Amino acid sequence: MKKQQTLSMKFSPLAPVPKTELKARKDDRIASLSMTEEGRMEMQRTAALEQAKADDGNGHAAPATLRRDDFLSKEFYLPNTKREVAGPIRDVDEATLKPMKTLTQRSEHLHDLRTANVPKSDGLVTGLLSTFEGHTNVVTCLSLAVIEDEEFLFTGSMDCTVRVFSVVTNNCVRSFEGHSDFVTSLQVANVVGSERHSDISRTIHDTLNPRWANQDLDLFEFKLQRMEKFISVRCYDYDMVGEHDLIGSFEINLVDDFLQGNHEDNPTIVEWYTLIDAGKERGQIQLEFRWDNYTMTLGIFLIQGRKLPAMDGLLGKSDPYVTFTVQDCKLQRLFSASADGTARCWDVYDGKSVQTYKGHNRAITQVKTSFAFSKMFVFTSSQDRTVRMWDIDTGECLKIVSHDTGVSSFLLHSISAGETRQVTEAMIKVPADIKIRVKYDHNPMNKTQSLSVTVHEARNLPAMDAGKGNSDPYVIVQLGDTRFETRVCKKTLNPKWNEQFVFEEFRMDMELVVSIYDWDAVNMLGVGQGDFIGHVAILIDQIKVKRLVNDWFPVDYNPYSPTYLYTGCTDGIIRTFDLRLGTQLREFTGHKGGVTGLMLVDHFGEKLFSSSLDTTIKMWDISPSKREAKAMRSWVHPDAVTSLATTSILTSTRIFAACNNGIIYMNSLPSTLVVAEESWRAKLGKLISSLPVAVAVLLCCLIDAISALYFEFGVPADQVDCFARDTVAAVAIVFFVLAVFTIELAANILASGKSFFVPFVFWNYMDFGVVTISLGVAFYKINYDLTTVVEDANGNHLPPV
Repeated sequence: MKKQQTLSMKFSPLAPVPKTELKARKDDRIASLSMTEEGRMEMQRTAALEQAKADDGNGHAAPATLRRDDFLSKEFYLPNTKREVAGPIRDVDEATLKPMKTLTQRSEHLHDLRTANVPKSDGLVTGLLSTFEGHTNVVTCLSLAVIEDEEFLFTGSMDCTVRVFSVVTNNCVRSFEGHSDFVTSLQVANVVGSERHSDISRTIHDTLNPRWANQDLDLFEFKLQRMEKFISVRCYDYDMVGEHDLIGSFEINLVDDFLQGNHEDNPTIVEWYTLIDAGKERGQIQLEFRWDNYTMTLGIFLIQGRKLPAMDGLLGKSDPYVTFTVQDCKLQRLFSASADGTARCWDVYDGKSVQTYKGHNRAITQVKTSFAFSKMFVFTSSQDRTVRMWDIDTGECLKIVSHDTGVSSFLLHSISAGETRQVTEAMIKVPADIKIRVKYDHNPMNKTQSLSVTVHEARNLPAMDAGKGNSDPYVIVQLGDTRFETRVCKKTLNPKWNEQFVFEEFRMDMELVVSIYDWDAVNMLGVGQGDFIGHVAILIDQIKVKRLVNDWFPVDYNPYSPTYLYTGCTDGIIRTFDLRLGTQLREFTGHKGGVTGLMLVDHFGEKLFSSSLDTTIKMWDISPSKREAKAMRSWVHPDAVTSLATTSILTSTRIFAACNNGIIYMNSLPSTLVVAEESWRAKLGKLISSLPVAVAVLLCCLIDAISALYFEFGVPADQVDCFARDTVAAVAIVFFVLAVFTIELAANILASGKSFFVPFVFWNYMDFGVVTISLGVAFYKINYDLTTVVEDANGNHLPPV
């Protein structure tokens, strides 16, 4: 037990540390540091800090405080860890580094130079591990990224440059220059373009060595916007019934595997490619790749296959066909923001600026990339009181969210609108597309506008009807509160609708959502919309510029999710916006100084952490069910909090706060405290949905059925009331069962609130109607049985039951 308390003290700065423990830490540090110049400087810093603690007079470390030396102390490292320590290389031959294209090549060369004459360390090295030198002014921001399996540190500075340091060698391997003022924010992100093309070959029946090789039928051409693509090739066995079986697949990188090193103007390559499935070879496919540099057109000629496996059981044959998908490669890009009012996108390999985002008229405070509207965009916040959304490739500003004050930080959060993904990866043979024509008309004379949407057709939809290999797709087109629905195309994966809809009431900041569903039996009952296949979201702002868009759009199989923008402002208020509409939804007030950072911890139930210049960090519940925008918890620090970070360790959350006094404070929050805070509606809903309640309801149904059968057939003939009047026992059982049903219905209404009735759900209304009608009939019947006097055949009066 004593040992556990000691470990808790070591790893939890929230607990006071006794003098004996502080002395033990100091002795461990002195013993581990070598008596070099760095070691003597480190001991001097340690002695100064210990003297400062002694001046307090209590001999205890400040609670909830992590100083730099605490991070470097021996207890914060795993045992038996060995590190190489050496200073950075002062003299590097740039002529040698210049021909090296990748960062890893440059880093490996510098590492060889640096460690050539450095002996290996036999034990754990504590103290200052590494220094990264190269900037000529204050470093303002940092970002870590892994590139080609090696870790690199990206740094922005007041010298207007961004530098890349290898964490292995500590040397600067790349510099980015172009900003005219100091760099304020950095992010390294994998950028995935939205360009995607797909096609499918014809089927060759009853063969294991198929041959296509028809220039008219088996040549597939794709016109590309850029060359950085990978090609996914899949071979399937066609089946008349059910899902088609995957034979095997392979992928090709267009640049690395084909164009790189090929100096011809229009290169062509013919090669056999091995199909792989579950790590096993499954035959080969011969392809001819053709590239036209002038038109940026990729041609894939399907020639033949050989030694394919027999997929048709006892027949020993297959019916192979091939699918091709050409998609953008993931490109690692560096995004930087500056006080000069611009943000830039850089190629991390050659250091060149790929795109500049201009529009802000004051310093940009933060830059981030995020997915919204089924695509990746760049977002920036600025002291000019705006948050802007940019197209990554073109640099065009697509959306502006205005504020009443400067914006210092922001984050984006998507919440599912209620649909769930129903298309699995196994169901996707070829990525689906839908052809949509959108035309914007504006008449300035009478100030009218209209948006004409034509849903033409879709192709390569997944088969949603299990065992049949097809779907019954239809489309719902929605803009704001207005929605239209197409007809159902039965038993097809390539439906054609060619239906046009016109919207007249809309705003330019809205989003057109085209959702595809599979018609099912539930549609006839009015209890739902069928199986969700996918959706396409189109910004109206983009249509306004082009006036007309008539193109194939890739189908996103994930449900449409509204995107919310949370902004921390210099007036201390956190604001929430619907990014789709650009309208403000809520305000979180409580900070008395400017907000400096926002962090979302959604695995705790959508909790937002914010830091401020008022020395506090606050935790907010941002779930839609919470109407009150009040802080759930607050932590006060000795000085203004300038930066915030959170992490989860086992069952607790650690909140780190970097303060203006140069000290980092760490707070700990048990996960159970966050998770346990549920509303009474949520608890009641869980109770109603629990297994015991379901069993009780079913038991009541069973009792009602058994009692009805008994009183109908089990009662002796001489005890039966021929005037259909129930006995008191039968009435009691009926009312007991109805009471249980009524309580269950009332609890369900209380737990659901307005959502029980709106939007319309068939089963909710049916439950409400059945219970209400049953109660009415039961009360009428019991009133009749207890008050009605009847005469028998002899004229004798029979009293009420």
